[in-house]
Amino acid sequence: MKKTVLLIVGGTGKEREVSLMGRDYVRSLIDSEKYRVITATVLPSGVWLADDGKAIFPTRSPDGSGILMDGALIPIDGAFPLLHGDGGEDGIIQGTLQAAGIPFVGADTYTGALCADKWYTKCVASALGIPVTEGIYLTGNADMPRERERAERALTYPMFVKPARLGSSIGACPIPSGEEFYPAMRHASEAADRLLVERAWGKKRELEVAYFSTHGETIITDAGEILEEGFYDYDGKYGGSCITLDRATLSPEVAALIRDYSERLAAAVGLRHLGRIDFFLTEDGVIFNEINTMPGFTQSSLYPRLVARAGIKPRELVSRLLDDAIEEGAV
Repeated sequence: MKKTVLLIVGGTGKEREVSLMGRDYVRSLIDSEKYRVITATVLPSGVWLADDGKAIFPTRSPDGSGILMDGALIPIDGAFPLLHGDGGEDGIIQGTLQAAGIPFVGADTYTGALCADKWYTKCVASALGIPVTEGIYLTGNADMPRERERAERALTYPMFVKPARLGSSIGACPIPSGEEFYPAMRHASEAADRLLVERAWGKKRELEVAYFSTHGETIITDAGEILEEGFYDYDGKYGGSCITLDRATLSPEVAALIRDYSERLAAAVGLRHLGRIDFFLTEDGVIFNEINTMPGFTQSSLYPRLVARAGIKPRELVSRLLDDAIEEGAV
């Protein structure tokens, strides 16, 4: 008998469109001979809609766990929350699924919440002795003249500002000099209320490692690379304006260091099933940047390409993720 799985897309946050970009691709990868798929689209309002436009509610009842639709319980064997950023990747949906008793792919509530905040994740990396970019953490409603003074005491121009709890480069921008400090902060504050101001690296390579773990087997791939002149912004990530390599050319020493850092970070934050760990290679060496617990999942996304290079094609990747989540939930 086919298992029934819930593919959750959309979301209430600013990275909603990134999720919708991956919806059809991921659905096409789900084995129709093994699974019956129901797609739940989370609207900006927070309402969940099924394929036919009917409202659904994840729930747990004496009759089992699943979704409630038209007053009837539809049992769900597992869920794939293809959600990114605030309101989706930060533990909120994961907590909802856990409360409803629905097994799901990806990070649990605690890991999602931790990795959603770049500052907290950098604190973990620093505690492990892994280098991070120097920076300060502040709120968007802070006293900006005071925060500018604090930033200038800690850093030199150029700097870089980005929301601490958003991805996809939303709200992020460079601060080339003091004249651009306030405009850059206003731009970032429009996207989020918690911000990171960091050192801007003059020359750097952007490297990404895929983490994949199912059925007791964990793979940390060789690093891929983003080839982008300047700032790797939203259009560069999703508009096809940059080149990504599924294998970066690195010295054995650098490759070994990135693998070591990735293994220690994955264990420390408690990555589950999948994740992407990002680094910079700078004049100061390998610098940890951030962790994504639900990487972009489109045909052009680097994460599935990295795992494919390691020998697991996208269709097998999705099946293994769902199988593992369902089996864990059945224990």
